[in-house]
Amino acid sequence: DRSFESITLFCDIPFVNKGRQLGTIMDLFPRPLLPEEHFDAVKVNAWAMDINRPRQDGYFEAIIIKPRKGGTIRVYVTLTGKTGNIREDIKGFPYMDIDIYYQIVGRTDYHIDKQRIRLTAEEVQAAMVQ
Repeated sequence: DRSFESITLFCDIPFVNKGRQLGTIMDLFPRPLLPEEHFDAVKVNAWAMDINRPRQDGYFEAIIIKPRKGGTIRVYVTLTGKTGNIREDIKGFPYMDIDIYYQIVGRTDYHIDKQRIRLTAEEVQAAMVQ
């Protein structure tokens, strides 16, 4: 999605419960890593959801996953230009790492893990011309 002021991008992240019992993703959130020392022309907002149960409120609803089954998480990132013109403000965008934090519960105590994805300058530029 793109407007004069902002662009919203997304990526899909597949997952599988490799265990033999039910598992639950209790919480999941993306943390964009774009410090102003690195690039300060845009404001970043990120959120995630299960694509099978879309939500528009930014809340991540827990997911119960059957053994050997999986699903897909969709991560959204909105870049909003600080001057109000995203085409100008996005010039010079380097790249942005996004940490995906998630809490998993099974038959044992919960644990928190994280994975990292990267939004590249080339991906942002390609989205701007579409």
